[in-house]
Amino acid sequence: MPWGPTMPDRMTHNRAVCENRSCRTNARKRGELPPVRHVMDDFWDHKIVTASGCWEWTRAHHDAGYGIVVRDGRRERVPRVAWELIHGPIPAGMDVLHHCDNPPCFNPEDLFLGTSVDIAVDMVAKGRASNGSPSEYVQRGDAHWSRRSPGRVPRGDAHWSRRPSNA
Repeated sequence: MPWGPTMPDRMTHNRAVCENRSCRTNARKRGELPPVRHVMDDFWDHKIVTASGCWEWTRAHHDAGYGIVVRDGRRERVPRVAWELIHGPIPAGMDVLHHCDNPPCFNPEDLFLGTSVDIAVDMVAKGRASNGSPSEYVQRGDAHWSRRSPGRVPRGDAHWSRRPSNA
């Protein structure tokens, strides 16, 4: 008896409901299964409308919060795709910015084009720019972890530079 699931007799094998990928692909080609729906077919339906009027993307998201969609084999941010579907191609050197500062939003009314300089000016105007003070994430002086927990700092033979190598 072979290990794993056995293939049923070819005459009784229902390729339309088979778990095998090649069976599903071939069944789709023969018209036994509906065609695969592409996310671009119903792009505008993947949203939640918030109270502020933003259209938030409900599918995959980028680490920074922007919606992501695969178009022509490339991952693209949803606000850029939305702009291109409404207004056409984005000129070279231009980016899509938000009036609402909500990364998942792709409402065409909240989007506008700008250069990298416009992005910097917009960031400063909306209070998202650094003011030159040290970041709260980089602790300095007595607030640094090595000063707060001196017992955790490896010293002497425990230091990484004094460990024997595994060569």
